[in-house]
Amino acid sequence: MSRFISEALGTDDPKFKHSLMGLERRSGHPNHDIRLSSQILQSVPQKIKELGLDPDDTTAEELYYALNHKLEEQDVRLVKKLRTLAAQSVNAEANLVDGVMSLVKSLNLEDSNCFALKYSVLKQQLKQTPPKKVMKALNYRSIDSMLKLEPVALLLLAVNNFESESYVSSLYAKYKKYSATSFESRKLSVISTKDKKWLPILEELQKRTGLTMASSYELATIVVLPITNEPAVGHSTVLVTNLLSEVSLVHCVSSFLKLHQVNADFGVKLLQIVEHEPYLEKDFLDHKVSFKTAQQVLIGQDSSAFAPHISSEDLAPTNLLSKLSDILDDFKFWEDSDVLALVKSAKATSLNIMDVASNVANDLPFSERTLDHFRHNLIQELAKLYTSPETSY
Repeated sequence: MSRFISEALGTDDPKFKHSLMGLERRSGHPNHDIRLSSQILQSVPQKIKELGLDPDDTTAEELYYALNHKLEEQDVRLVKKLRTLAAQSVNAEANLVDGVMSLVKSLNLEDSNCFALKYSVLKQQLKQTPPKKVMKALNYRSIDSMLKLEPVALLLLAVNNFESESYVSSLYAKYKKYSATSFESRKLSVISTKDKKWLPILEELQKRTGLTMASSYELATIVVLPITNEPAVGHSTVLVTNLLSEVSLVHCVSSFLKLHQVNADFGVKLLQIVEHEPYLEKDFLDHKVSFKTAQQVLIGQDSSAFAPHISSEDLAPTNLLSKLSDILDDFKFWEDSDVLALVKSAKATSLNIMDVASNVANDLPFSERTLDHFRHNLIQELAKLYTSPETSY
C-alpha cells in the first residue's frame, strides 16, 4: 500500500491497509494506489513552484500559509470582478448578490435541463396541509394566494427551517408515493431575492446555520442566501466554489433519479437524496461511494445500456472550475487540484480550493486546517480507479 495514501488520509488503521491490499489482490495487482500517489507527487511540486517556493525545501506548514496568501489576494480580485459584473448587468450599486447572479449567467449555469419535481405537485401537497408558520411569517391568510405569488423553492426552504419537525417529516414522508410521472424536464435554477418580506426569514436562517446557499435537489433549484456587501476575506471564494459544487450536485441528482425512474422504489430513492447527494449502496474501504464517482465510470461505457432513461450527456461531467477560469484567470491555479496535497513528516496540506477557502474564511491556524474536501476526493478517485473496467494513466 502507498505510504502517501495512508498519511494523506491520516490513517494508520491496520484494517484500512489490509482492506486496500486485499482490493489490490482481487483486482489483479494494478497498483492503482501507487500510480495515483505518483501522479500526485509529480503534480504538487509544479504547483509549489508556481507559488514561488522551492519544492525541495517547503514544509507543509509553509505551503499552507502560501496557499492562504494566494487565495486572500485572489479573493479581493474576485470581489472586484463580481462588483464589475453587477455594475455592467444590473445597476451602478454593484451589490455582490447581483454580481453572483450575473456570474451565474456568464457561466451559463442554468442552461442545462434537469429531471425535477413538478412545481404543481409540491404546491398541491402544501395546499392539502398548509404550512401555517410560514404563512404567518409572510403575512398570508390564504394558502392559494401564497402558492400563487411565492417561489416554490423559497417556500420549501422556509418549511424546512421554520415548521415543526413533525410537519416536515410528514411532508417528506409523502415523497415515497411519488413516481417519475411527478417529474419533468426543467432548467436548473439559481435564485436570490431582495423581497423585504423574505429577507428577515433568509437572514435568520443564514445566521442560525452559517450557510451561504441552500439547495432543493428535487426541484433542481439553488437558493443563494443574503450576501453582505462587505464580506470578510475568503468568504466570496467560499460562496462561488460552493455554488459550483451545488450545481454539480443538482446535475448528479438529476441523473440518479433519471436512472431509477422505472424502479418500484423510486419514491424511496427520492427521499434518500433530499438532503444528501446520492451514494451507492456498497462502500469502498468503509467509505461511501458517491453517484458522482459512479458517473465518471459509467461515462466510458456504452450509453445504450441505459437508454432510453439516461443518455451519455446526462453522465458527462462538466468542469465548472475550468469555466470559471475562462472568466477569472486566478482560478486556473486550482484546476485539477482536487486530490492534490503536500505530505511531509506525516503532515498534509491540501491544495483543494474548497479546503483552502474554508481555512482562509475561518482564519484557521495550520494546526486546525481542514483537509475534508481533499480526503473525500482522494477516496472517490481511488474508488473510481478500482471500479472502472478500463483505467488508463
